[in-house]
Amino acid sequence: MRTTLPCLALAGLAALGLAAPAAAQDRDRPLGDLLDALPDDGAEAPEKPEPAAAAPERPFAPLLRPPPPRARPAPAPVPGRIGTTELPPSAALYPENDPSPAPPAGLSGDALGAPVAIDPPPPPTEADLAWQALQEQRRREINAVEAPLVARLNAQVAADQEAARLRAEQDRADYERALLDRDAEAARIEADHRAAIEAHRRAVARQRAAHEARVAACLAGDRAACAPR
Repeated sequence: MRTTLPCLALAGLAALGLAAPAAAQDRDRPLGDLLDALPDDGAEAPEKPEPAAAAPERPFAPLLRPPPPRARPAPAPVPGRIGTTELPPSAALYPENDPSPAPPAGLSGDALGAPVAIDPPPPPTEADLAWQALQEQRRREINAVEAPLVARLNAQVAADQEAARLRAEQDRADYERALLDRDAEAARIEADHRAAIEAHRRAVARQRAAHEARVAACLAGDRAACAPR
């Protein structure tokens, strides 16, 4: 047991001695890389490329404006120039710009205002007369056929209108008679009611008079009048 402990201690020290160089080598590796990057004596250090100059930042972005409106194309000409022809100036408003041609010399105002003679129409030919006679004959035939029908329709319309008028008068008479009957019934009911009220009042008056007579007789000493009924 005593020999085992020293052996274990020696083995641990040996393991530490083997591990120390490897750890130092790993720790010194970044330093070696830095030394390799340094230039030799007398040699110039390589120049680092300068970064490209950044574009100056704009403090505000430009406002986007809509493009200007394009000119509206001229309207296409209307066929026949309907509605596009310029009217001449009014002679009443602008007499100096009257576009009407001047009257020829030698004509007075009376000659300009004289009535114009119109040629009479030519006399009708035989064909025109035959056509007019044919049209007149057809018109008479149509009137002969339509006249009875029109008369019958007019008579039917007149009869319907008369029947409607009679029905309206009868309905109005029935309505007025119903109103009179209703008023008469209301008057009869009111008269019966008034008669019933009057009869009841008279009966109450008779009962009151009889009661007062019995009270007076009882007070006078009539025993029979004092008996309850």
